[in-house]
Amino acid sequence: MLYPNLDVSEMFVDRQSQRSSMHARHLNEQLVRVLKTIGYDVGFQKGQGQYLFDRDGARYLDLLSGFGVFAIGRNHPALRQALKSVLDSDLPNLVQLDVSTLAGVLAERLLKYVPYLDKVFFANSGGRMCRSCDQIRTRRDWPAGHRALRPRLPWIDLRRAFTD
Repeated sequence: MLYPNLDVSEMFVDRQSQRSSMHARHLNEQLVRVLKTIGYDVGFQKGQGQYLFDRDGARYLDLLSGFGVFAIGRNHPALRQALKSVLDSDLPNLVQLDVSTLAGVLAERLLKYVPYLDKVFFANSGGRMCRSCDQIRTRRDWPAGHRALRPRLPWIDLRRAFTD
């Protein structure tokens, strides 16, 4: 095995000079051609906050990222520390037949900002959220314990919702 300790940083450094050939061979050859055509095959090496840095150290203000995760910037120190803390804790993550303590903590914190709500629904994408909202809106066979929820949801407006 080339990287027995799975050192991702080492993999990046060792293989970054092959990024275009690997991408063309294994992923999307057209994207590689487009980036070269427009002169944007700069080989980003680092990201800090709202900036990307290429192989020559030139700094680029990233105005193209559409992902909400970049709202705080890349490699934010507080987020890095939180992620390290989770990884170092050996938490039981992604257990299907259990409830998540951290999801409960996050839901509790989020609900403090919207006191007129009492529940949170987490989804893994904007498309999944829109689909779930539509299912809640159109559901006709509400279980007895959940029928009380239905009158509180007369409509859900998805006109400007994110979809993927």
